[in-house]
Amino acid sequence: MGRYPPNSTTRLSTPSSLNSATPEISPHPVYGWMSWIAVLNPSRVTFATLVPLIDEAVGIAAEKFKRRKR
Repeated sequence: MGRYPPNSTTRLSTPSSLNSATPEISPHPVYGWMSWIAVLNPSRVTFATLVPLIDEAVGIAAEKFKRRKR
């Protein structure tokens, strides 16, 4: 089984963060450079927080796609 690379911003290299009950939104340990995020222990509140961000990201991606098609 693979391991995540050490990353001080996500704290995924520490076992306690993987067992935490607190939801955490952080840069994805591998794809963070592409603006991906990781959600540890998501909850309904976390999901409600992410929905507007996802909608915004989809809108930005759609605009970029339209500009590229011209």
